[in-house]
Amino acid sequence: MKDLLCACFFRLWKEKIFWAAMIFMAAAGFFFTALHYCTHPESNYTPEEFCFNFYWLIGVGSAMVCCLFLGREFQDGGVRNKLIAGHSRWKVYLSSLMVNTAASVLLALGYFLTACLCGMPVFGGFVVSAGEVMLLILSCVLSVAVYASLFTMIQMLTGSRVISLVLCVLLALGLYLLAQWVDGILYAPALLFDGRPNPRYPGEGVHGFLEVLFEFLPSGQGMILSLYTLPYIPIQNIPYGLLPCYSGMLIALTTGAGLLSFQKKRIS
Repeated sequence: MKDLLCACFFRLWKEKIFWAAMIFMAAAGFFFTALHYCTHPESNYTPEEFCFNFYWLIGVGSAMVCCLFLGREFQDGGVRNKLIAGHSRWKVYLSSLMVNTAASVLLALGYFLTACLCGMPVFGGFVVSAGEVMLLILSCVLSVAVYASLFTMIQMLTGSRVISLVLCVLLALGLYLLAQWVDGILYAPALLFDGRPNPRYPGEGVHGFLEVLFEFLPSGQGMILSLYTLPYIPIQNIPYGLLPCYSGMLIALTTGAGLLSFQKKRIS
């Protein structure tokens, strides 16, 4: 496993798309933090808001890096050569997953650090406790790891750079749009301004299901975590401690399904 990881990381450091995505995420962190300061210089903006506000970019960025990096492994025969060399399939799969996860987390870190460096001197430091900051960071890392797990499974099972890239980008956009749709329903008031019942407001059972779905989706978690310190959020009394558990469940499910399917895949 150590040799596989070293080889994968060596190829990742040479991957141009990875460094291009890193520069893009860092630039986005600077741009959107500076944009908020220019438009709202008097606002009480906190690092908990602008440092974790990469949820709408990380899905597509992770999809591109994961698919193009692993796709090159299939295209150049790297996966086949590893199997011929005697490495077991589960080691090949897990090493690819670990590198994809590391790459995706580094993309998020690029946004986070840049936003912190340009935002904290202006807006000040974190307003929550150190323990809450660590919970935020853990939750964000695991929600990003869910994307990497999903995209690794798709790439390892398709083996095609183009097909996997299209599927993963569409999946990332679909998850983002789904979270936005659920968010809009949860924000809807039960009563209209004239006191009549809101037809868009879901019943109690549906509302509870949508709350869990919103917390379960990696895109929904990203939205929740970026609103951590706001006085109002889509779901009241969110159990933030459960978010890493939801992410862990998704990672376990996708990794298990991917491993089982990859064991049966024919590598040409």
